[in-house]
Parts: sequence; structure tokens; C-alpha cells
Amino acid sequence: MRCAVQERTRFWWEGAGEGKTLPGSHVPSPWSRASLARWAVCLAACLGLAVAPAPIRPQALAGTPGTAAGETTQGRAEACPLTTPRHKAQLKTPRVEGRVEEAVMLELALTPPDVPMGFFVTSLADVLEAPAGATGERRPRLLTGFPRIRFVAAVPGDYRLAIRLSLVAKSSCGGVKAATLLEQEALVRIRP
Repeated sequence: MRCAVQERTRFWWEGAGEGKTLPGSHVPSPWSRASLARWAVCLAACLGLAVAPAPIRPQALAGTPGTAAGETTQGRAEACPLTTPRHKAQLKTPRVEGRVEEAVMLELALTPPDVPMGFFVTSLADVLEAPAGATGERRPRLLTGFPRIRFVAAVPGDYRLAIRLSLVAKSSCGGVKAATLLEQEALVRIRP
């Protein structure tokens, strides 16, 4: 008399044809010819072998911030241009004064003021110059946002900042498209 393990082993080695079930089971064999073909197609699709990837054209990546929608620096069309009404940005407070450990606000404006649906505005600020001693724990704290950038300093003196404002949209090409609207320096004078 054969045990169940021997019976199953014999079943696997003898071909496990179409529609056969394991002895004592109502489940069809996963190793039938049709099932193997399905597994092979599924595996090929999962590994990306079924569809060849589209080539990336260098001219589609040649756009620079601030170029007109659909154009690049070489005059060729981009694959996914940032299409939006023309907006202009302005730093309303290029020079501000404040006191140590008090918040100073740098005001930004967008013309026209309404942001199109599906777009958002981002701002970045970097400290270009700071007084001696404004490092480590005492370096200035920046909280970027729109329409205000918050600046707090622990050391008195003059701070020179680089401000950048961009209009960003999620692209239909699976990425993000951005147009830089403003790149300007600001001066913040902090008194004791």
C-alpha cells in the first residue's frame, strides 16, 4: 500500500495532465499545460518583458526654468509643457528690519492672484550671507511658504537671502512640471 506522499509524488512526475486533480482533492493541478502558460505570461508581464520601454529623447528633457510653455532653450517643443496663463511674482518686501528672536515676514505676491486649478505655489529661501556667530544652534530659522516667508534670527546683523518662487503642477507624463516665477535677493537687518 502506498502512502499519500508517494501517491502525490507519482502524480507530479507522471504528467499531471489537463483537468486532473490531486488524489483526495478537488483542486486542479497548478502544473497543467494551460496553467503553466498562464504563469509564464504573468511572469513575463511582471518582469516587463512583454512591453519594451519607450526611448527617452534628450530634447524632451532640455527645458529650463522660466522658458515659455512648450518651448526649450533650443526652440524645440517639450514632451509635456507647463501650460498655464502667464503669472508674475514679486517680492513686496526686499528689505525688512526686525529684532533678535522676533519673527520677520517677507511678503510675496502673485499676479494674477488666483492660482489655476491643479497648480500650487512653492517658495524657497537660502541664507547667502550672515553675520559672524550665526552658525550651528544660532543660525537663522526660515519657514518658507506663500504668501509669506518667516525669518527668525538669534544674532544681530545683516542677512542676505536668495528667494525663489515657483508655480508647480502635476504633469500628465507622470512627473512634476515647474516654472520659476521669481529669483531675487532680500536683505534682512536684525537689531539687538
